[in-house]
Amino acid sequence: MKNLVITGANRGIGLATTQLFLEKGWRVFGSYHLTLPPIISPNFNPFKLDLTISASISDAVKFLGSALGQIDALVNNSGILNDAS
Repeated sequence: MKNLVITGANRGIGLATTQLFLEKGWRVFGSYHLTLPPIISPNFNPFKLDLTISASISDAVKFLGSALGQIDALVNNSGILNDAS
């Protein structure tokens, strides 16, 4: 089974991409910031990630390192909104 890591898997494009890869038989590790993705699948592994907190990034790397043997694909779909207002 192939492994996908996707950031921002809890809504929008990230959620749709997560669902597509699950339907194709991939094991998906998907990050979320505040709200768990609305996905129930034995092949879906959510993990919390806040890109504004270094410790959160370190925790995510540790989780992925212990849970995965190999990453077959990465979709970097999350980011940080810097809004001056």
